Amino acid sequence: MERTVDNDIATILQYARKKRDRFVEILGITKKQTEALSQQSTDKLMEYIQEKQQHIDAINRLDEKFNSLYDNIRQRLDGAAAGKDSKGTSDYNCLVEVISDIRDLMKQIYAIEQKNNEMIASKVEGLKQKIQDVNLQKKSRVAYNQEMETTGGVFIDNKS
Repeated sequence: MERTVDNDIATILQYARKKRDRFVEILGITKKQTEALSQQSTDKLMEYIQEKQQHIDAINRLDEKFNSLYDNIRQRLDGAAAGKDSKGTSDYNCLVEVISDIRDLMKQIYAIEQKNNEMIASKVEGLKQKIQDVNLQKKSRVAYNQEMETTGGVFIDNKS
């Protein structure tokens, strides 16, 4: 079976839809991360980070397939002076819509990630301050609990 541009566009559309689904999952996980940060649940946060990474890895694999096929289509379209225009097909129009959805999801995820990063930075600063306070208290305690060096008494005899 000969590969046509329309068949490749249909395949790319499938990849793009899978990618969009992954981004929807990532958006949900990112929102859960916000909740975990608010509740100071580091175990849940780490679980969400690992789950999110699995989706990111899957997206990267889809991107490799997508980009390879896209480059192939672009070369064939650039090389064909005359031929039918695939830009008018329903798959092409769907692809444009799905890519637009992906961009919107990415913007939403980015905005939430920025807020999460600010919350993390704030918590880190708070922890730094607590650590500095503990270190200062430790130094003070050591200074007050230090044993004084005792030296033998010196008696001065005034009889001579």
